Amino acid sequence: MWMDPAGHVSGFLKGHFGKKENGEQVFYGKWISRLGRFEGFIRGHWGFYDCPAADSSGDCVPGGFFEGQILNSDGAAIGELAGRFRAGNIMFNVPGGFFQGRWRLDCPGDSGDDKGTSDGF
Repeated sequence: MWMDPAGHVSGFLKGHFGKKENGEQVFYGKWISRLGRFEGFIRGHWGFYDCPAADSSGDCVPGGFFEGQILNSDGAAIGELAGRFRAGNIMFNVPGGFFQGRWRLDCPGDSGDDKGTSDGF
């Protein structure tokens, strides 16, 4: 879900992540409005943490970070996003996981000094 600063669902993300042949870890996708209208693209990089958190047994929980750009429907950069993800438990064959992040759209005349103030999380 793509949420506005008040916590209301304003759209959805659909995309993929993986590695390029050169080993670069990338993600890409699109964002659509709550009513299903195409709004733009997202793209960026991701990586794993060494051990971001431990579960109740003290075992390392796999996860990492992501950061990238928000693009309009013409492919021009209009903002940025960053966050973290946590994978499901591979050892116990538990699929899934989650990602959570913050986003910001650039505003005309904005100096960019307050990154993250217009976030959805």
